[in-house]
Amino acid sequence: MQPGDSGVDEGTHPPAGWYPDPAGYPRSRWWDGAHWTMHFNRPFDAPVLAESGLGGSTRAVPAATVATAPVSIDSVNSVWIWLVILLPYLAFPFLFALEPLFAASALESAGAPLSPEEQLAILLSPSLIAFFIIGFTAPWVTIYCAYRDWRGLQDAQLAQPFHWAWSFLTLSGYPVYSIGRAIVTNRRAKQGMWVLWTTIGVFVLVTVATIVWTFSFSFNSLQ
Repeated sequence: MQPGDSGVDEGTHPPAGWYPDPAGYPRSRWWDGAHWTMHFNRPFDAPVLAESGLGGSTRAVPAATVATAPVSIDSVNSVWIWLVILLPYLAFPFLFALEPLFAASALESAGAPLSPEEQLAILLSPSLIAFFIIGFTAPWVTIYCAYRDWRGLQDAQLAQPFHWAWSFLTLSGYPVYSIGRAIVTNRRAKQGMWVLWTTIGVFVLVTVATIVWTFSFSFNSLQ
């Protein structure tokens, strides 16, 4: 019977040692006698020893004495997750570039539209062009960074990290990957919750700043 099987009494648990990872990865995982830990070996190459079981039967268990050093989860705080958190808001500093567009729309509604030359000058302003280019490309770069972060967690032997495909929701403005990633890494490696709080903090800060800017611009337009 393998460690962690359901329905096993505490007294029948196998002894502490290196066993095949129950997640199915080609590696061994340290069983402390009661629970799976976050220590791994790669590849799984521990020899097999015979151990006496109930009724005089024998079963094979991997030897724990020859295993290599545990692999640490050092990719939880990688630069890729920082980019995943911050890149979606890269266009925020260029938000002021939308003011001329809103002003032109207000003048047109008031019956005093800008000339075609003035409208073209607004559309070709460097700040407005940068806003649209960054706003379009940043989510796709974020998705790539999420993929690199996910691969880093896999290379660090984190069991079943939160999948990078959730980062496609960045296109809709939802930071699902970084939140899910924080919860999973904290559950399996007991670290990484700073990603959750940083994601929420940045999201709230940018949202509040956007609301303040919108009300400020609307108030000034009415003057």
